[in-house]
Amino acid sequence: MTALQRRTRHIGFFISVGVGLAILLVWWLGWFQGLEWKMFDTRFKIRGPIPHAEDVVIISMDDASIEQIGRWPWERRVHARLIDRLSRAGVKALAFDVFFSERDTRAPENDAALIAATQRSRRVIHNSFFDNQTEKATLPLPPLRRGAAAVGTANVTPEIDGVLRKVPLRPKLSDDLPYPPLSLAIAQVFTGKSWGELVQDLPVDENGEMLINWAGPYQVFPYIPYHYVLEAPIAELRALLKDRACIVGFTATGLYDKTPTPFSPILPGVEVHAHAINNYINRNPMREEPRWLTPLLVPLFALALGVVLPRLSPWGSGALAGGLLVAHFTAAQIVFSQLQLWIHAVPHMVAIGGSFVGILLYRFVTEEREKRQIKKTFGQYVSPHVMEEILSDPAKLALGGSRKMLTVLFSD
Repeated sequence: MTALQRRTRHIGFFISVGVGLAILLVWWLGWFQGLEWKMFDTRFKIRGPIPHAEDVVIISMDDASIEQIGRWPWERRVHARLIDRLSRAGVKALAFDVFFSERDTRAPENDAALIAATQRSRRVIHNSFFDNQTEKATLPLPPLRRGAAAVGTANVTPEIDGVLRKVPLRPKLSDDLPYPPLSLAIAQVFTGKSWGELVQDLPVDENGEMLINWAGPYQVFPYIPYHYVLEAPIAELRALLKDRACIVGFTATGLYDKTPTPFSPILPGVEVHAHAINNYINRNPMREEPRWLTPLLVPLFALALGVVLPRLSPWGSGALAGGLLVAHFTAAQIVFSQLQLWIHAVPHMVAIGGSFVGILLYRFVTEEREKRQIKKTFGQYVSPHVMEEILSDPAKLALGGSRKMLTVLFSD
């Protein structure tokens, strides 16, 4: 082993360790989070749709229903009729992702019809909302709150890139809005379980939020048009909807809230609740890696690669680093798809790639410097052919020469 090779191994090791420490600092500062979220979304697309609970159905206030019933807002007696028909069809829970917060001053009898239908059904969940900027709550009318089986809140918070990935699991949003998330309220009525029973053992982050395990893209859950529920025979509705949870919400153009998710750039907000309910029922939300995993793996990768890569040729070290990247990504994807466990792969993969690139750059700089030095020293004493042989293997410059069997031919 030449002095250069020993020096490359020693300095390559320290380069790899330095890269690992720098990556840990960047990870701790949260600078990888944007890339990590993008990889999180990509993993859902690679995994594709999964089997989900067939118990959740969306009653869609779509363009066809607007055309059949008339322009929005509809009279509340229309919603009362929907409640009565779905109750007769045997649904277990019926939620409105719509707000009934103000009285109908022009036709008070419409309010009375909606209140009476809510009280008769005993399975209706009404919706509320808390505006964090104005700190004001939008609540259902008091008679609706008293007559409903439950009240939920529609508040969800997207990540900094605008994509929704989590739902809160708190029993109440705030003291001003003492109601659980709408999806939890629906699940409580549907299953007959308490909040504590539903969220028991479900993973939450420091903000009390759960990572949604998205079942698939837009319309992975069944959609039934609102106007169809008003027109279809009760026997037909019973065959479709008996013992199911129904969520009434907008999908009509210009009315629905457009929610970016890992699967879909635009998902109607009403379907977000369906995905969350599916997680409660199947007990399969996404879980995040333990906080100690990245601080453990990044130094391990850096130390191991710092020992191995300097001992290999550039091609060999490239093949090893590339193989590790592919193997790590594949293993993390399998764990994601099969175990619902999200491994933060970005810092691990950057540690592998950074160690390889750092050592490769050092090798290139030092070897080029050594070649220039050799040419400067011996270029005027040896032939170009010998010089190329020396540059290809500087170890041949060892003192003492070499012993070989040769044949020499002299001729005149």
